[in-house]
Amino acid sequence: MKIFTPFELSQIEGIEILKANMSEHELQLFLNIPKQDRANKIPTTRLVRKTPLPVKNPVHKSVPIIPHNNDLLQEVADMAKELMTKDFEVNGKTYNLFAMGWKFKFNQNKATWGWCDWRHKTIALSKFLLVNAIEDFEGWRNTMLHEIAHAIDATIRGRSSHDARWKWIAKDIGCDGERCKKIEYKDAVQTKYTLTCEACGHVDQRHKVGRGRKYSCGKCAPKIWNPDYQLTVVKNY
Repeated sequence: MKIFTPFELSQIEGIEILKANMSEHELQLFLNIPKQDRANKIPTTRLVRKTPLPVKNPVHKSVPIIPHNNDLLQEVADMAKELMTKDFEVNGKTYNLFAMGWKFKFNQNKATWGWCDWRHKTIALSKFLLVNAIEDFEGWRNTMLHEIAHAIDATIRGRSSHDARWKWIAKDIGCDGERCKKIEYKDAVQTKYTLTCEACGHVDQRHKVGRGRKYSCGKCAPKIWNPDYQLTVVKNY
């Protein structure tokens, strides 16, 4: 058996990896094997074995601690699927989202009740808000109709917004046609941002705020920006 010198070993490609996983005797034996036969002789279990990294428990800075209302969750899921398969008559034409290839799902959106992705033909309701926000079954049904109106509107026009055309469709299929609805959280949820009005003390909890955007109090200055009632934004985590 040939004994390889330190210099000869230093010229072999990948020698450091082999040294780290073999004893000196094993290394000399391995290098005496013809190259075409070495693949079957590599101690793969040792070469791939790594010291496992310590597993860190993820720290969730905002964790819902309210137990799921499984009854409401199931009722909303059944309602959503029922509406997806329903025939809606709009301007003399029938729209059945399921038959048109649309899908329904839950997501974890913290800022909006519902979501309509007309490019991918998907309607979603927020499971996070269903668990953590104050809302009843009829409110969720209205939200679902809100998103279905967007789907029908986008099918007709190739786009959708909260304009008069969408509002007409929404009311025609049984939605109230309101653009948005304030989210009120249950006490156990910590939001990422707290917005406070120094004038009246009103507190608004939000998971998302616009970068660099300023907000004014909706109670002191409803529907219009007013710098006299600018909200103080505090990031909680």
